[in-house]
Amino acid sequence: MDTVIAKVTEVAYHLKNNPLLNEPQGADLPLTGKELQFDHMDMCYLALELMAFYHIQLNADDLADHKFNTVRSIAACISRKLS
Repeated sequence: MDTVIAKVTEVAYHLKNNPLLNEPQGADLPLTGKELQFDHMDMCYLALELMAFYHIQLNADDLADHKFNTVRSIAACISRKLS
């Protein structure tokens, strides 16, 4: 899962260039929170980039209940899709 976390971090950093994403705690910060400030368009682009890279589809259940809100939770979702 570490390689997936690294890829999600890379794509997220490309979108926002926020150095907190590269910090150890960055994987657990809410992307839409006050520190990282991703908006709805950033989250859409993030999802589209990751779906294209990993050749996966995300559905409503993957996005529900904050499953798509931190780098770590997004990486877990992708890892489940790949297994």
